[in-house]
Amino acid sequence: QEQEQEQEEEEEVDDYRREKYVREDEYPHKWPLAKLKEPPGEMVQGFFPASDFAVHRSFMEKKGPLHWPSYLQFSSDHTHPRWRFQSHRRLKNVICAMEWQPPSRRSSTDALGVTPSLTSAEAARVRASFGFFDAAADGMLTAAELAALGRAVDLHTVAAIASAASDSLQDGGRRVGALTLSEPESPVVPLVEEQLRSHQEGPGSRHWIVLSLSEAESLRGALHISQENGDGLLAAGYAGSDPPPLVALHTHSEMLDAVNYVSDSTSEYEQGVVRECFSFLSSHTEFGTRAQHLLLRCLQSNDPKERQHFFNEVRSCRRRRQSAWERTPAAAVLQEKDEFTLFEHRALLAAMSHRMQARGLSPLQAFHAFNVSRSGLIGSSELYSALRWLDMPVTVPQVHESMRRLDADHDGLISCDDFVAACTDGG
Repeated sequence: QEQEQEQEEEEEVDDYRREKYVREDEYPHKWPLAKLKEPPGEMVQGFFPASDFAVHRSFMEKKGPLHWPSYLQFSSDHTHPRWRFQSHRRLKNVICAMEWQPPSRRSSTDALGVTPSLTSAEAARVRASFGFFDAAADGMLTAAELAALGRAVDLHTVAAIASAASDSLQDGGRRVGALTLSEPESPVVPLVEEQLRSHQEGPGSRHWIVLSLSEAESLRGALHISQENGDGLLAAGYAGSDPPPLVALHTHSEMLDAVNYVSDSTSEYEQGVVRECFSFLSSHTEFGTRAQHLLLRCLQSNDPKERQHFFNEVRSCRRRRQSAWERTPAAAVLQEKDEFTLFEHRALLAAMSHRMQARGLSPLQAFHAFNVSRSGLIGSSELYSALRWLDMPVTVPQVHESMRRLDADHDGLISCDDFVAACTDGG
């Protein structure tokens, strides 16, 4: 009988929450395509920042929305911002989004925000991450090492420096570095702070608007007409010296249609960040290591308790089972204070993989070489010894942290499959 009662309690927890949901005032919100030439605004197109998105709570609760990059927005036809003050509403899933860049109207004095400063602990993790890639231990990173680091932890500020530099050898065979790690000249910490500053508005320079399905259908029709006409214009009214806006329609990870579209060096990164943000807003719980990192980069200004409360409240308004997120990959996004532990972990794995390749070892060969106990499982001491053999400047706490993340079944050991996957996918 006690087992049956426990099973019933578990089923009740997993069931979706029932509230007095209403559908009053759900009228279509229309906006003319010509308004896309103007900056975004609730009184212009009906677009509002994702930082204003929340669900209905009692007036006694002080919790508000989360802070998101300001370029992430919702259309009022998808979700109206004032609904959270009125009653419980069933939420629409985030399925379609518009990537949009109106003609530039910002003055050169517009500020992107104050550059955040890393704490001493955060700065130490960043310096350690850069140090993992210093294969020669000479206090500098070559362009190739810098580019590998930029890819490993998604730092486009670093990738830009790497692309501008080139690997070469000076007389005597001494390496030429693209970036020094020696303090106080090293720009390592300022480079990371600059990337964080850019996320106060967005991962790029374009707006991303969550659309309703009816809006997406209408927009796609307009895009088709514009493509057939070949003029890049979605509507009349674009006369003037300003170019027509860049507009693209996305669904999940696919771009459906676009006009005036131009990709740049950060497009893939920007789309990846936005995709994971919208997945989180849709109450998804399955996130890979890179997705966790990108989300933490956007959400780390919010306290973990605020993230958890927001996630629970938003998910409760969807017809989903309310299973415990603590047992899912979303736990890292909801519980960790900031991105820098994950930053260090991803850098360690990428640097380890590069050093294994330099020694001609595949991930599978490396696992069997590192598994000196021949147990088929790697423990903390074996991983530490392996990293020291690879001449990586790691500490015991860093190894324990990576063990915790790589240990899928929480038995204190890493299986061959987990190790190979970590080396292949970056953790």
